[in-house]
Amino acid sequence: MQLKIYFAHSKDFDFINEFYSPIENSETLKNNTLLFPHKLSIDSRNGREFYRDLDLIIAEVTYPATGIGMELAWAFDDGIPIYCFHRMGIKPSSSLLSVTSDITEYISVEDLVAQVEKIASNININKRKM
Repeated sequence: MQLKIYFAHSKDFDFINEFYSPIENSETLKNNTLLFPHKLSIDSRNGREFYRDLDLIIAEVTYPATGIGMELAWAFDDGIPIYCFHRMGIKPSSSLLSVTSDITEYISVEDLVAQVEKIASNININKRKM
């Protein structure tokens, strides 16, 4: 089943090379709709309605950002599964616990991609949309 996956993140790192490209190169994820907010423009403004149609949110939360908090809150309100990832050795914001208990540390970009692949393979979107 094809998933509509949104990748949230701060703009405070090289997200094109450290987040987007490795995920886009994943053979396991390529049959899904992968949505990257800043792929075409650094300025991304999705309206509230946009998040209701997602199947999954993957958030890179190593760097805090107000925009991510808003996106995750909207997704949480709509029952969208949210998985947060942060680099090893970095403590993410404790406010993330208000929208998800799935906050995972990763040791490398390859590790991050492998974990995202596993989540996407195991997600049950039919259960959420009932």
